[in-house]
Amino acid sequence: MDPSNNGKSLVKLAYSISEACQVSGLSPGSLHKLFNEGHLTRRKIGKRTFVMGEELIEFLRTRPQTKWNTGSDEQ
Repeated sequence: MDPSNNGKSLVKLAYSISEACQVSGLSPGSLHKLFNEGHLTRRKIGKRTFVMGEELIEFLRTRPQTKWNTGSDEQ
């Protein structure tokens, strides 16, 4: 256990585009489309582009829920 965080897990504040794709399951193209449509905000630090973790979580949390259809006739 890392004593510097007192046993608490650290929350990542911002994700690079690559990291945001990994944690959300979105493709880079989908992520850029969401930026361009104003659904998510890009943050630039130097040459790197980030999306805020809270914003990404909130965006995903507010999407409509869907029912999973397995294609099976069993109920």
